[in-house]
Amino acid sequence: MRRPLLALSLLLAGTAAAQTTGPAVPALPPAQTATSPAVSSLLLTAAPGTLAEYRLQSSTAISVVDFHAEAQPGQTVSAATLQKLNLELLAQKASLEKTLSAAQQTPAPSKTFMRVLPVAGGSGLLTTSVVQMPAVAGRPASTVSISVRQQMDASGRVVDLQVSSSDPQVQQVYQGLDMKSLLSAQQGSGMYGLALTPGVPARSRVTFPVQNLLGGMFAIIGAQSGLDLQNRVQADPLLYTSVTTLQGDDAQGNHLLSQDSSGEPWALEVHLDHIQMTLRVVDMTGHSQLAYRPDGLPLSQNARQRYEVEMQMNEPGEAYRMIMRMRYDVTTQLHLVSVQL
Repeated sequence: MRRPLLALSLLLAGTAAAQTTGPAVPALPPAQTATSPAVSSLLLTAAPGTLAEYRLQSSTAISVVDFHAEAQPGQTVSAATLQKLNLELLAQKASLEKTLSAAQQTPAPSKTFMRVLPVAGGSGLLTTSVVQMPAVAGRPASTVSISVRQQMDASGRVVDLQVSSSDPQVQQVYQGLDMKSLLSAQQGSGMYGLALTPGVPARSRVTFPVQNLLGGMFAIIGAQSGLDLQNRVQADPLLYTSVTTLQGDDAQGNHLLSQDSSGEPWALEVHLDHIQMTLRVVDMTGHSQLAYRPDGLPLSQNARQRYEVEMQMNEPGEAYRMIMRMRYDVTTQLHLVSVQL
């Protein structure tokens, strides 16, 4: 029974750190609120029809920090039983680490295209971003793409958001997302329209309704692991804090910013007939250096993120529980290659 559970736990851990893995969809930065009078505001003023090409390089290092068995609270397990269980789990940990090490090669860079379009019959701008996936074994480059379509009003606030993929399996995952909840959580959360005072940190706290956002994905994850997860997964809201500082402008007038982020510990619980599992994100931190052109087009982004996830698995009727802790270290680099008008 432990092999399917291990597969399920890895799938759920991947969901918990989904924003960190692979060439990601360009994410909307968390909302910011200036703490003192602003002297500048970041707006997208690039002319409609502008097409920008970017080079996106991302990598994820996954490590198994711990994997062991222990007695459940109020239960007693013999030392011999725990020793046998932990020897078995130690072997699984070593096998998993070997598999992860072999798989963690730095992928080839992706191409990202951002196009600025006018909004028909209204004010504001429409941007479409397409990520072309790099070549991997058995698949040539650029055959799979991810598209993000955002509509902004004149103040830079995102008022509509759509995500899609040319890959049917990836598209199925996106269809499971509650985009209305995502848009509601992200209202006014883009960098555009953000008022900042140079050198003054702007701090915000945003709540993401994970249960609503990922509810449709749980059924897909369950199908991949051979388990029925419908209505059997409960996720806490995620409280996310970010601090953005405008460092100033360079000689070319590009806006230079830094951003530090952290998430409060949160939990996701799975209740099945033969297993109860709790996944906790116990550590979530990030740091980014960003640059925007005078016309508001992104110029570069260098980001580092770390997520530490603890999974606790309880089998009804057993006096012990299994605990696995994994760490995700993610680096992302985005650089402007060219701009066409």
